[in-house]
Amino acid sequence: MKNRILFPFLGLLLTVLFSCTSKPKPEHLESPLTAKSEKGAVDIDVKLLASTKDTICGMDVTDAVNDTLNVDSKIYGFCSTGCKESFASQLAAVK
Repeated sequence: MKNRILFPFLGLLLTVLFSCTSKPKPEHLESPLTAKSEKGAVDIDVKLLASTKDTICGMDVTDAVNDTLNVDSKIYGFCSTGCKESFASQLAAVK
């Protein structure tokens, strides 16, 4: 009789514990324009970018965009993946 009550309770408890520990990832879409060129930079027309400057470090990205992020139908260009990840984490903190 105890097992009939104990096992469903343990199952429910484990489900609650493991479902609450996962952190939601920021919702963003990768740009389909992130194909790498021979130089390692993204092959993209800078006219499509929301800004010609990296929004994190302020570096000019008109010469080389190394990573992109599509947020709310705008494409942001970054000098590095690190700047892109910083931007994505800032977006996640705001939402």
